Amino acid sequence: MKKIRKKIIVSGIVQGVGFRPFIYKLAKKHNLTGFVFNSLIGVEIEAQGTKTNLDKFIENIKKNHPPQSKVDAVLVENIKLKTCKNFQIKFSNSKTQNSTIIPHDLATCKDCEKEIFAKNNRRYLYPFTNCTNCGPRFTIVNGLPYDRQKTSMKSFKMCKLCQKEYDDPFDRRFHAQPNACNVCGPKIWLEIGNKKYKGNEALLKSAKLIKQGKIIALKSLGGFQFACDSQNFSSVKKLRTRKKRPDKPFALMVSDIKMAEKFCYINKKEKEILTSSQSPIVMLKKRKDIEGIAPNLNTFGIMLAYTPIHKILFASGIKNPLIMTSANKSEEPICISNEIAKKDLKNIADGFLMHDRPIVNRCDDSVVFELNGNMHTIRYARGLAPQKINLPFKLKQPTLATGANKTGSFVLGRDNFAILSQYIGDLDIVENQKFYKESLANMQNFLKIKPKNFASDTHPEYFTSQLFKKTTRTQHHLSHILSVMAENSLKDPVIGLSFDGTGLGEDNSIWGGEFLIINKNNWQRAGYLKPIKMPGGDKAVSEIWRLTLSWIYEIFGDKWIRFRHLFKDITKQELTICINMVKKNINSPKTSSIGRLFDAVSYLADADKKISYQAQAAMELEAKYNKKPKKSYKFDILNTNKKFILDASPVFKEIIKNRDKGQEVSEKFHLGLALASVEIANKISLKTGIKIVCLSGGVFQNKVLLELMIKELEKKGFEVYTNKIIPSNDAGVGLGQIFNNRRKLKL
Repeated sequence: MKKIRKKIIVSGIVQGVGFRPFIYKLAKKHNLTGFVFNSLIGVEIEAQGTKTNLDKFIENIKKNHPPQSKVDAVLVENIKLKTCKNFQIKFSNSKTQNSTIIPHDLATCKDCEKEIFAKNNRRYLYPFTNCTNCGPRFTIVNGLPYDRQKTSMKSFKMCKLCQKEYDDPFDRRFHAQPNACNVCGPKIWLEIGNKKYKGNEALLKSAKLIKQGKIIALKSLGGFQFACDSQNFSSVKKLRTRKKRPDKPFALMVSDIKMAEKFCYINKKEKEILTSSQSPIVMLKKRKDIEGIAPNLNTFGIMLAYTPIHKILFASGIKNPLIMTSANKSEEPICISNEIAKKDLKNIADGFLMHDRPIVNRCDDSVVFELNGNMHTIRYARGLAPQKINLPFKLKQPTLATGANKTGSFVLGRDNFAILSQYIGDLDIVENQKFYKESLANMQNFLKIKPKNFASDTHPEYFTSQLFKKTTRTQHHLSHILSVMAENSLKDPVIGLSFDGTGLGEDNSIWGGEFLIINKNNWQRAGYLKPIKMPGGDKAVSEIWRLTLSWIYEIFGDKWIRFRHLFKDITKQELTICINMVKKNINSPKTSSIGRLFDAVSYLADADKKISYQAQAAMELEAKYNKKPKKSYKFDILNTNKKFILDASPVFKEIIKNRDKGQEVSEKFHLGLALASVEIANKISLKTGIKIVCLSGGVFQNKVLLELMIKELEKKGFEVYTNKIIPSNDAGVGLGQIFNNRRKLKL
């Protein structure tokens, strides 16, 4: 039969996931000749054979590619026949422009886990066992194409047996770049005081120390973690004291689903996410509480043991969930260097479980929650980052969006795709600024992107806004909505509900409860939460009674004194100073933030008065919600200057009048806010005819509110879109900035 030859280019996550051996076997199966290799484009193939066999070959690439891969596009063109007798796997080509993406780190697969615990296997209890289906990727790579010489494994020369696996196209470890064994690979050891334990003894000793109540700093995939026994309250208390983390919840690591189910309710989708190769922290409803882990919350953040190190620790006699939290100084980046960890963490950890495989890209654990069968990302990091986002347009020039400040990240874009960086953290902290610049340099090097265009937030004092002088600036809450449009490839027009904690508004006040209309060439603020003063500015975020007092003064004026009993923990002097600040407009910026509204309501619901971490009050208020109530608080909806104003005054009056219990406040407030917000969206829709609504902003990490809003909007016939892979918090605004850099919407 007549033969033809085709050139096939496959782009997406196609390197480090067993794609070339898959192509090799597939070509053999269909009697094709030619070759395959990794390039900066992705995977390039030249295949020669009959038209029927080539068609089947291409169809299989699209439909049956390796489970850890992600195929974005398969481009095919006819080329001239060549003389060739077989099908080969060729060396990588790094000369073309890069449009592929670094594969993310993958949790230990079932095959490797079996080998780790098989006594007759040469990798028995070897803590760095991996294959093409699992193991480190992004955290060890420093260049593309993804080859061993461009990873931190380049200094570990493979032994004969590992090299044989690496060279065999039919082996599970064919071109598994981190491939290693106990003979030739990285080594692990434990340092505690002046003593040092090596190999399996180090892991056994670490497990024993944890059971005795010690805190171990453990070098994991993307950085160090603190590990201790979650059910030893003295250990938990010690970790909180040493880490200066009085209330913020700790993540828990479990050995398997059965252990997770002892403490949490888990549905089918949550189980699927937990056991996936991404293995993120999943927010799950508590079944049984553990003292000191997540105070005043009704959820735990749970992840499965995702590396051989973690799995061997549990197999060494640990029967309880482990606290497994980022090892760093408060709010600083996760430690990745052995020497820096020993220096910076010596007053927190009792011992250090370390290894000699360098971490190139620091990357914390991802955090997600499930809603309506979909995964929603809170922290975009290990197992998720970096990921290619296909844009609904083509960028004219390579573009860098610098993001926001509190939850730092950046976005690099070229052609019709964008890449969101891993979670970086609070960019008011100098060490996180260094982490940001380090990650940006690494990502530009990987992707060979030299930005010509720049996009940033309108806030002039953000670290990210000061990086480049010539930049397209986008209002913060507009960026949130545009990020949803970009992620979901939406076209205009849309109604956007951007509910957030903070963000500079066009009138120089603090926005955060915004109802926006976005058209092709412009956008407008169609509505907002009634602004309230924040006496003390940022101090009101940690001392939330100030916000409650401000609302009461707004409603009752000088009669506020009748409600002095609501502030029994606050001195008369503090209250007087605060009221005078509001009256005289001293350091009392106005805010329309829904996040600050949650804070003020939380105070009245007896949420913890001392706020020690971001969104604490709102999270504790959400935790009090048990069921949808029959009644809700009523908000006023005003129409002022052709804008809809959401007024929470009646809510505060009702709470104060009836002194509802915390649970009632939470349930009636969440439902009331959802219903009033949907009513405003519907009023905007009746005026404009728009039936598409986008929800974004940090407040929509509140699962209760998000679920209520989606349900009520859909009842009104709206199409509702949200962020899913991209976080709805400030880590996602860079994608919206890229969108606007292309569009340049005007107010």
